[in-house]
This record gives sequence, structure tokens and C-alpha cells, in this order.
Amino acid sequence: MRTPLLILFILIGSLAWCQNNDTIAEPLPTKDTIHSPSKAMKLSAFVPGAGQFYNHFAKPKGKRYAFLKVPIIYAGLGWAAYSVFSNSVEVDRTRLEYYHRQENPGTIKFPEYTIFDQTNLINRHNLSKKNRDLSIAAFVLIWGLNVLDAGVEAHFVNFDVSPDLSLNLSPTLLNNSTYGVSLAFNFR
Repeated sequence: MRTPLLILFILIGSLAWCQNNDTIAEPLPTKDTIHSPSKAMKLSAFVPGAGQFYNHFAKPKGKRYAFLKVPIIYAGLGWAAYSVFSNSVEVDRTRLEYYHRQENPGTIKFPEYTIFDQTNLINRHNLSKKNRDLSIAAFVLIWGLNVLDAGVEAHFVNFDVSPDLSLNLSPTLLNNSTYGVSLAFNFR
């Protein structure tokens, strides 16, 4: 029973192979080549630097440099994240040291705080807390600048800066002894 079914399926498959192709040519769908600034911003919002790579590959060959910003972005975010982490640890340790000294007078929990009295410990705690908050703000600011840069760069992907454009700034002395500035924008 298996052999006749196998032969039948092989014959049916060979009949399908022998069919004629359709002679009506259909055009292939064209890919939309419009570069989207909102897509670049969304990419950078989800993954820092992804919008810069998106812009980099959309630019003409001679003007590709957007990917060079990615290490700067990650260095800034890394610095801010490290600063948030180290200041958070300092806030927690100074708080624990302060409460330990309140509950156990004359004892020290962390040896690095032996030189600090209670007032200096509170001041150090407040300074670390302020620095942690500033580091969080710096992290958010760097992330936001990353998204903004991707959007601005995406707007300039198709911007043409040719040598035919010129801007001339020439200071002049007018007839009534006053200074003036003339600005000329030329298209060649």
C-alpha cells in the first residue's frame, strides 16, 4: 500500500513541475526610501545609539560619521550610571553608619568613617544624596540628548551642503561714520 501511494505522489509532483509559467510580468514592490526622523528617535529611545546607526546607513557614502557618536553616548551613560551606583552605595553606608552609632555609642560599623563625627557624617550623607540625584538627572539628560541628536541628524540625512553655497560677511564703514555689516547669501 505504501509503494503505490509513493508513486502517485511522485507523479503528481512531476505534473506540477511541468506547468507553464505565468507570462504576465508583475512589477516588484519598491521599498520606501524615505528616511524617518521619528524612527531614528524611537530607535535611540529604546537602545542608545541605534538611531545614530540608522542615520549612518541612510547617508551617502562620503558623509558617514554618525556612528562615531555612539561611543561618546555610551561613555556618558556609563559615567552617569557608575556615579548613580557609587553615590547610592555611599548614601546607604553613611545612613547605616549613622544609625549604628545612634544605637551603639562609641562603636563604628565601617572603618572608613572613623574620622567623621555625627555632624560630618550627616553632611557626607547629604552631599552623596545630592550627587546621586544630580547623576540621575545627568543620565536622563544624556539619554535625552542621544534621542534629540538622532532626530536632528535624521533631518539632515538628505540635506545638501555643496560648494555652490556661500555666505559672505563684510563689515563696512557707512557715510555718516557708523559701522555696518552686510550679509550676502549666494547660490551659484
